[in-house]
Formats: sequence, C-alpha cells, structure tokens
Amino acid sequence: MPGTSNSKTRMRALVLALGLFLVMLGIGIAAVTSSGYRSVCSLAELDKPEKVVVSGKVAQLQTARVAVKIGDAVFLGTSSFSPTYTVVERVQGSFGRLDTDDRYAVFVLYDDGCQGSPVVAVYSASTFESRYGAHAVFSEEVVVEGYYQPTLHAVIYDPMTGHIYYEGPVVIVTQILKGCHEAYGQGAATTS
Repeated sequence: MPGTSNSKTRMRALVLALGLFLVMLGIGIAAVTSSGYRSVCSLAELDKPEKVVVSGKVAQLQTARVAVKIGDAVFLGTSSFSPTYTVVERVQGSFGRLDTDDRYAVFVLYDDGCQGSPVVAVYSASTFESRYGAHAVFSEEVVVEGYYQPTLHAVIYDPMTGHIYYEGPVVIVTQILKGCHEAYGQGAATTS
C-alpha cells in the first residue's frame, strides 16, 4: 500500500519535530529563567560599575535602630516592618548620579557559599512601597536588577553605639524580579 508508507514517514517526522520542539522549548525556558543571574559572590570579580541581575538571600537586620552611610550620604531608619529590610531617610549628603530619592528601602544580599562580602541593596522607598506595600515580605531567594557600584561603599550601623551590622559594596536596585511580595498572603508582585 503506497499511502501507508507515506503516512508512517509523515508520522515519524511529526513525532520527531514535536520532540525537537519540546527539547528546544525546555532549553529556552531554562535559559530565560536563569540567564544573566549573577550570584552575590560573583560581584567581587567586577571592578567597574555595571548593570547586573543579582540573586541571593536577604539577611536579617535584627534591629529597629539603624543608620546607613553610602558614600557621603547618611540615612536614618524611619520604619522597620520586617527584620529583613528597613526604610531610611536622608539626613545629609549624596552618593552620586544614581542617588535619586531621599528615602530608600535597604536590605542586604548574601550567599552562603560565598567568601566575599554581602552586598547592600538600596531601592527607592516610594517605588518599593507602591509595588509591594508598606509591609513587604522577602522569599528565600531574591533576584534584583540594578547597578553594581564596586567603589561605592555602604555601612549599616547602630547610630547610638556605632556598632556595624553590615558593610560592603552597593547595588542600586531598579526592580525586584523575584522574591518579594505584599504581606498578608498576597501573591508575588510582577513587573511589566
């Protein structure tokens, strides 16, 4: 039967094409979900300012009383609704052209397997609160996009005693891609 042979050949070609499509789809999804992510550890290799996508865990700040010094700018904590971040307000100075706000949400990104220092992440408080609410919650892994500033140094400390909680280079966050959502059981925020 001449038609049966053509049918089998077409069916094999269709199955092969479908299999190849599924493999390529899987590779594409894996590439999109992980491409461009840098671990906090790998930032130590950069010696100049660069736009990055960074993944890491968010450290516990464990204090309500906090001050942050970034370059020449000094900020004091105004609210701490979570043990993982604080909102600070400028009391003096500036830290350069990427300094766009007087209030910032500040959190610390780290990696357990990393020998390098943690990275202090600063994000415009008005943008942070409009996207995630006043009581945002961080997940286990957080992925942020922003500008890594290896020469810009931040120190998070107790303004009364001077005790330093964290210090390290700075990522000025432009958006949180994964790992932050509104409190009270709301779903993860999405970016457009």
